[in-house]
Amino acid sequence: MNELEQLHHRISELEKSETKRKLAEEKLKATNQQLIANEQTLEKEKEFSEKIIETSSAVIVGLDKDHLIRIFNKGAEKSTGYLKTEVIGRDWFQIFFPPELIDDMNKVWNDAWGTKTHSYINPVRTKDGNERIISWQTTGMYEEKDITKQLLISIGEDITERKQVEEKLISQNKELQTFYDAAVGRELKVIELKKEINEILKKIGEKPKYETPV
Repeated sequence: MNELEQLHHRISELEKSETKRKLAEEKLKATNQQLIANEQTLEKEKEFSEKIIETSSAVIVGLDKDHLIRIFNKGAEKSTGYLKTEVIGRDWFQIFFPPELIDDMNKVWNDAWGTKTHSYINPVRTKDGNERIISWQTTGMYEEKDITKQLLISIGEDITERKQVEEKLISQNKELQTFYDAAVGRELKVIELKKEINEILKKIGEKPKYETPV
């Protein structure tokens, strides 16, 4: 191969290399654009999810491993009387549980943390000092390597009124059973008295006065 041919060969190789470089750049550009589009989609989905959580009428809270409050939606505000700004970053246990309940709730927490799903019912102390009964369904989010970003998301239903109705029904059923037992007792006593009268009449030669069950 003479010098001219060598030069043409080198130019051809350079052109091929340049073509490959441009193709690689275009592929990298397309990949970057796709990544940006994916990030934008994820960000929109995140904003949408956060908006749903924030505006939901259900009680929704998110706690980290130390049960510090990271999520506190409108439903939680309405049920507890606390504003989000008053509780974010604070310990859920210290705000919403009386001291005598904390040990029991720590046991519940230890069972719940680390699991994908968990359910339980517990009382929650409101800002005005009253108590609401909440039924919780929890979902663990532990994908983040940073443990401070791992959360236990709890969706709660305020069942206070329902529990009050159930307790009232139980109380009324107990009262009814007591009344029934007393009525049955009186009826049995009357029957025994009738039998005794009939026996006395029989002994003195008179006909029984009352019909009684055998």
